[in-house]
Formats: sequence, C-alpha cells, structure tokens
Amino acid sequence: MNTRQIHHFLALMNTGSLSTAAESENLSQPALSRSIRALEETLGVPLFDRTERRLRPTPFALAWLPRAQRIVDDEKESFRLLQLMNNGESGTLMVGMGSSLTSLVLAPLLLWCMENLPDVRLRTRVETSDRLLHALRAEQLDYFLGDISIAATHSDLVVEPLYSYPVDWYVRATHPLAKQKQVSIEELHGWPLMVFAGWAGARFQRAFCDIYHFSPSDSDNISVMTDDMHIARQLLSNTNAIACATNLAILDMIVSGEVVRLNIQPEPGMNITLGIIRLSGRMLLPVAERTFTFIRNHLDEINRMILNSRI
Repeated sequence: MNTRQIHHFLALMNTGSLSTAAESENLSQPALSRSIRALEETLGVPLFDRTERRLRPTPFALAWLPRAQRIVDDEKESFRLLQLMNNGESGTLMVGMGSSLTSLVLAPLLLWCMENLPDVRLRTRVETSDRLLHALRAEQLDYFLGDISIAATHSDLVVEPLYSYPVDWYVRATHPLAKQKQVSIEELHGWPLMVFAGWAGARFQRAFCDIYHFSPSDSDNISVMTDDMHIARQLLSNTNAIACATNLAILDMIVSGEVVRLNIQPEPGMNITLGIIRLSGRMLLPVAERTFTFIRNHLDEINRMILNSRI
C-alpha cells in the first residue's frame, strides 16, 4: 500500500464515479481500477462492489474512510513540517548561555523567537561554560554562547568569535573606595572579593597570580565565587564586595550609575571574547542560523550602546 493508492481511494469515494475520479487524479480509468484492486489485495478486503458497471463502497470502505483521510492529512502535515523546518520556521532549538547573559541576550532571543517563530520549540540551559561544553558534546545543546577560550584547543568545535569585553573591578557607587581616583593592589585585600565562576578558571587564576601576587588557591583570596548572576548582582548592590567582571555582565548597573569601575593599577589586562560555539560535523536546523543572526544583530546594538556611553 502506498499513499498514491489511498489518494485514488479517496477520490473515488468523494466523487462516486470512476471516470470523474480518474480525471481528477490524471489517470486512465483502467489504471485507476488497477490501483484500487491492488489496494484491496493489500488490505485483504473488498472496498467496492462492482455491479451494473458501477462501484459501490462496501462497509469496509466506509469504515476505513476516516482513517484513510487521516493518513493523507498526516502526509500533508509531515511535508508542511519539513518545509517549515527547512525554511527555519519550525523544529526544536536547544540553546545554552551563562547566567550573566540571561537577561541581556537569552530573554530577548526567546521573546523574538516566540513572536516570530511560533512553531519553534525552545529549550534552554543556563550553566557555566565548562558545563555547557559538556552538554554540547552530549548533544543536549545545538550551540551555546560563551567565552570562546574554553574551545581554544578543541578541534571538534566550530567557534564564531563575536565581541571581546574587558575584565575590570567594580563596586557599588556608595562603596568607600568608589571616589578614589586610584586604588592600590594592597587595598584590595581589605575588602571581600567576588568573581563569577562561569569564567574564573585556570586562565583567571594564572593572571591574578602574575598581576596581583595572589595565592594560586582561589579560597585564599576570593570571598565569593558564584555562577548565579542574580546572587552576584545582589551582593554587589548591597555589600562592600569588589567584583571582578566584564562590563557586559553588569551593563545596566553601570549605565544606571549603581556601580562604578575602580581604577586599579595594573589593570587585570584580561578580555573575555564572547562567541557562538557548536559541534563541527553536526547538522543544525536552519532555525539555528536565524537565531545566530538575531544574536549578532543584538550584540551589535549592545556594543554600539557601550561605545556611545563610553563604558
């Protein structure tokens, strides 16, 4: 049995005439008759009574009619689904980002998808970059947006660098050090230090050992390390913690004047390059590329704002 035979059956049921059904299906009457007989042989039941040179549907045909129609409808819907997927309008999209990007990038991305791609099923994962990399390799993600340094030595990854953001020290505007034109390295030790665990890996530790002569052990110098951006923002707003972060991570707090950058010499001298990271050799649905375009354009707008604000 094939769907062409089912189409022939439905045409004959709908028209009640062999000649009319054959014409609608662009077949000769003998060809349509052969198709119906082949279908009957496959199903093992007679679908039409052939008397007085007319075809009358049997009880078998009447009982099978709604199911045959569903088969044809499902076929049409399956082709429609594949076409939508091919056009980037359908499918399941699994995206990962760090918590510092949830409100700035992930939320606008999801809002755009829901408004413009209603047939796309969205799945998100908010984790640190190392965990996102593990999920990507397990094919639990299509891609993630994060610090591309984690992918520097991995040949199985495709990386698209987007923008680099400097790492600096920040405090709330009412912090006792906020008004100082310059802060010494020694003064850092008198305050609780906070870093975001999402990117505070070996590179961060080596830089801090070299620049600030900190101990190689995080626990000796860092009071708080968290991968939850909401917690980090609360601590930065309500305590005298000094946070090492990128301007992107706390952009709205900088723009509003809630936090300020400390002028510490030497500066950290580190940059985090944000980029799209995915597996090489794994086919992505076209909808993924549409979200790449949104992310690129959205970050373009954010960076224009940063440049215009001279942050």
